[in-house]
Amino acid sequence: MSTDLGSIRDGETAPEFSAEQRAKAAKRAWLWSNMFVLSLFALIFFGGLLLSLYLHQPKPPPKPLPTPPIVLPPIDDELGPVPTAEIQRAVLSLAKVSVSLEAATLETKIPELKASFDALRDLRSSTLKDESGRRIAANEQHLAQFYVLQLLDKGVTPEELQSVLRQAVADNRTESDQMVVNSIIIELANACEQAHHWTVEYVKRRQTLDELIRRSISNAPASITLAEALQSRSQSLVEKKNRQIQEALNAESQRLSEDRTLVEDELKNQDKAVARLRQQIRSLESGGQPTNSPAQSDAPHQASLEEYQRDLPKIRSLLQPFITPGYMQPKSADEFAYAINKTPMSHSALTRSGALAAEPQGLITLFFIGGSKSATQNNDRPLGGFPRMNAITELSNSEDISARVSEAQLLLQIHGQRLVDNGLLAP
Repeated sequence: MSTDLGSIRDGETAPEFSAEQRAKAAKRAWLWSNMFVLSLFALIFFGGLLLSLYLHQPKPPPKPLPTPPIVLPPIDDELGPVPTAEIQRAVLSLAKVSVSLEAATLETKIPELKASFDALRDLRSSTLKDESGRRIAANEQHLAQFYVLQLLDKGVTPEELQSVLRQAVADNRTESDQMVVNSIIIELANACEQAHHWTVEYVKRRQTLDELIRRSISNAPASITLAEALQSRSQSLVEKKNRQIQEALNAESQRLSEDRTLVEDELKNQDKAVARLRQQIRSLESGGQPTNSPAQSDAPHQASLEEYQRDLPKIRSLLQPFITPGYMQPKSADEFAYAINKTPMSHSALTRSGALAAEPQGLITLFFIGGSKSATQNNDRPLGGFPRMNAITELSNSEDISARVSEAQLLLQIHGQRLVDNGLLAP
């Protein structure tokens, strides 16, 4: 029976609860406590989840601030336009600065090239005489590999690039022609590329030689040095080549002997052949030289580096229509092709067109390709010291024009490959 606490009078004691009632009260308190804790944890969990979703929700990018208007300074009309001469001087000054930068770059690359060049040369020289070389000479396969290394392209030496550098720096001090200075920049840039390429190449060759020496360590040393073995091998190769030549000569002699009857029959028709030849000569005299004339058979020699350095001023003047980058390229003796990008004139295209042929027609073709400036041909290259072509007859009527075209052709003939290597002509 429940007790009404409100009915307890003052001074009276409250009745005691039974053990069962106290247990139920404790159980209720425990349940309420657990429910409160679980509710609290659920509230914290869902609150954190909502906060995380809110923080990871992508926000729109902030609106860009308005760009303030560009206020240009007022132009003083009284100053007038900048003189063209001043602009040209400024451009020339910038080009000369570019030459100085390229020269400084090349100057830093030459010591690296010299270090790799000297390291390869010293190792090769010592191997030719020491015991490691004798071990290479003892094995035919190793000897052949070293022999192939000896036959590789000698490459560019530090002295050659140093000569290019000195010449370019000297020309840059005195030169005032913008196109010439631009050609110096191109030449120095190509020299830098060559310095880097051959520095890496010499390092690779030295590593190859080091590897060959390591692989030959197990060989018993030969009784002769590597230099002597190479000389003997070269001699044997020469003898083998001579034998092959002799065998070829013998075979040709046999063939000629077998064809003697045909030759005798051909000799019987000599009078007719001479008559035909005379007719051809008369025909060619009216229109040009015969194809086997001395002018064609005497091919100019290929100039040395020293001759190239000596002729550089002439090259930069007379060959400006060919070494200056442009869109036009020769397609044939009387036709041009046009490229998308500006490049120097192609050496192979000049050769195919016949412009480098040592005959009158070759001079005519070169005069047309280099000196033609008509509006229809759209030749965008400068003439420099090369004569302008107004008519083909100028070549035979003017000794000055003929001399300049002939000298330009000779420069292209004897320096053509080096101009390609230095980037002044396209391949």
